[in-house]
Amino acid sequence: MITSTSNSHIKSIRKLQEHKERKKTGLFYAEGLRLVGEAIQLDWEIDEILYSQDLLISEFGKKLVKQANGKGIRIVEVSPEVFRYLSSKDGPQGIAIIARQRTFDIDIISEEQGLWVGLETIQDAGNLGTIIRTA
Repeated sequence: MITSTSNSHIKSIRKLQEHKERKKTGLFYAEGLRLVGEAIQLDWEIDEILYSQDLLISEFGKKLVKQANGKGIRIVEVSPEVFRYLSSKDGPQGIAIIARQRTFDIDIISEEQGLWVGLETIQDAGNLGTIIRTA
């Protein structure tokens, strides 16, 4: 178990908050039961799962850790203090991933000028409305 925020591995994870570090490493940090569950279900390329035994009270979350372990994903236990240090949430759920980014090339053939927005599998109509208003 990692208990220090001064740990070099924890520092490298914390740096993933910076765009340039994500671009350099090709990794990203994501947390929460839903995101971790979807990443495992979709066979996303996950480098490791971070969890805090004390913060991970959900049975679903505990099953995710076991499922990831069964898939050979590296599991790293951290103290609640370390997890909170890494977390961007007010009430962290105690589970996160470090995963590989995916990039896609999109060929758009059009002579139209202007703003283009590409969306895939919208799950929340409210988010779609926000994107439309922002555009």
